[in-house]
Amino acid sequence: MLRNRARLLTLAGAALALTVTVSGCAGIDELVTRTKAASYQDRDALISSGIAASWVPRDAHRIRASRSLDGADMSVLITSKSGLDPRKCPRVARKSTPSYVLAGAPNAYAAKDVFACGEWSVIPTRGGWFGWTPNHPGESQTKPTGKPAVHAE
Repeated sequence: MLRNRARLLTLAGAALALTVTVSGCAGIDELVTRTKAASYQDRDALISSGIAASWVPRDAHRIRASRSLDGADMSVLITSKSGLDPRKCPRVARKSTPSYVLAGAPNAYAAKDVFACGEWSVIPTRGGWFGWTPNHPGESQTKPTGKPAVHAE
C-alpha cells in the first residue's frame, strides 16, 4: 500500500513537472532570447495588435512574427499573392538585415535589393513577403519610384 502511494506521488510529481516545463518553455525562451514569437491569421489581426505595417497586402494571411521584448526590432513572414504598393515601397539597394530570422524565410544577406516600406525592409518569398524593422536610414529615407513590387515565383 505504501509502495502504491509512493508510485502515485511520483507519477503526480512527474506530471506536474512536465506541465510546468511544457507551459513554461515559451516564457523561458523569451527570457533567454529576449524575443516574443507570434502568429496572426491575417492582416487585420496583425494591424489590430498594434503593429504598424501598412505595407502588408490586404490578402496577407498565415503571418508569423518574431519581435524583441521592447518592440524595437521585428521580423514577419507572410503569405500573400499580392504585390506591394509601389507608392509605399520603392526598390533600393539593401543596407540592412533582420535581427530575427524566421524558419522558411529567404536569406536576407543574399538579397542585393529590398523594398523600402518606410521603416520596414521587405524581400519577396516564393509565396509572399519577408519583412523586418528597423531598417537602415538609407533605405527608409528613399523616395518611391512607382515601379511595382512583385513577389518571387
